[in-house]
Amino acid sequence: KVSGAHTIKFGTSIVRRQIIDFQTNQGDGLFNFDPTFTSNPNNAGTTGDSMASFLLGTASGISQDFLLVWPGIRTMEIGSFLQDDWKVTSHLTLNLGLRYDYTPPSVEVHNQWANVNLITGKLLLAGVNADRQVGVQNDGNNWAPRFGFAYQARSHTVVRGGFGIFYNTQGNGSALFRLHRQLPFGPSYSATVDQFSATPARVQDGLPPIPRIDTQTLINNPSGNFNIVPPNYKTGYAEQGNFGIEQEIPAWELVLKAAYVVNLGRQVDSNFNINTPDPGPGTPASRRPLRNILPNVVNATYGDT
Repeated sequence: KVSGAHTIKFGTSIVRRQIIDFQTNQGDGLFNFDPTFTSNPNNAGTTGDSMASFLLGTASGISQDFLLVWPGIRTMEIGSFLQDDWKVTSHLTLNLGLRYDYTPPSVEVHNQWANVNLITGKLLLAGVNADRQVGVQNDGNNWAPRFGFAYQARSHTVVRGGFGIFYNTQGNGSALFRLHRQLPFGPSYSATVDQFSATPARVQDGLPPIPRIDTQTLINNPSGNFNIVPPNYKTGYAEQGNFGIEQEIPAWELVLKAAYVVNLGRQVDSNFNINTPDPGPGTPASRRPLRNILPNVVNATYGDT
């Protein structure tokens, strides 16, 4: 809409995504080998050989994951904006805008969705002892202002600049979109590797069978590997800005441009295992940070922003 010196633009976009996960990438098992089991613990840096460990069948990492369900993940992305291109004078134009983005946490159509409460140590199952979002709260503060200007300082000189906030879709395939890849919907196994054990896990031992799952027992005593998304999971965004000068040289039919551009990521998704054993004496299980609240959990991949 044009009104005098103002050009008003507004709109809304609604995107509904359907994500189907057909299979995992470790269904047949994953075995990693390094010099751990063939090295001298007192001189680990210069001893040991990965191939020797392979020939012995002593893997430094043994894991497997697979799906017992065919999940249907659903997300919504809703955004509305209002922008005013204001021609203040013949030499100055301002671009003023505001956008609001709302992307609620993803859900699974049949509630095949699980999370872990790090305070209670309980497993949260959608539709059983948790809502569809398994405790992940809505992030409703995604306001994105935009500002820009163009100023003709002289007949052949223009100064331009702008700044804006741009929100990304909430979540990624390693955290928020992977809450079905754990018990009871997608068993994940990771062997406890201890180089000082008299009977370490070996390749020839094979992989354990698919576990028999008792839902109530699992809720009260989670066991295995889990992906964990905190309740206050935030939507990532970028702060983008630029400032530039354009100078025309008519005699040479040339335009020179110089600009400074900035792009800063904020609340960027990151995933890390918060249950990696701390350095020190004792078994790996006795050195895991979550040993008191989640004693039977091996790996806990935490999706934070």
